[in-house]
Amino acid sequence: MNPLHVDLTVKLADTLGMMDRYVEAVAILEKIECTPEAPAYVKQWLGYFLLFVDRTDEAIQFSEEYHKLFPDESDSIFNVASAYAQKHCAELRERGMQQHVSSENRKLALAKLKEALRYQPEYAATVKDKWTQKGESFDCFLHDKDFRLLVGLPDEPEAAGTV
Repeated sequence: MNPLHVDLTVKLADTLGMMDRYVEAVAILEKIECTPEAPAYVKQWLGYFLLFVDRTDEAIQFSEEYHKLFPDESDSIFNVASAYAQKHCAELRERGMQQHVSSENRKLALAKLKEALRYQPEYAATVKDKWTQKGESFDCFLHDKDFRLLVGLPDEPEAAGTV
């Protein structure tokens, strides 16, 4: 493989991502991203792969940069929503809380998810079925009333310990 061929090198990063080798995929994409011949979609892919290596702030940055270039796409908005959701779940774990409705990360996660679902409303099924599984971006949102309403989950009794 020609290491200077951008598209083939990006494909290698994609393959590594499919193998859950995200650290390696990110390293390859970061090298490409800083070159003048880097295609714009490298920012989108970095925004996605960085979610898997706990670099959520950078995932947000790259996803927002990509979305500014292509304002009609929505995948990057889903990535931003996932990043804020991960940040919110981390803050809940740190504080030993189940919910924190006034959290800025929670508010941003829900706002970005709502924005993304305006583009792709059918994706709500994937969010509620897959993204709420243990270890996924929205796993701590499963009992969040606003999240449940947004993705079409039925109401549940009020949770104790809501702040």
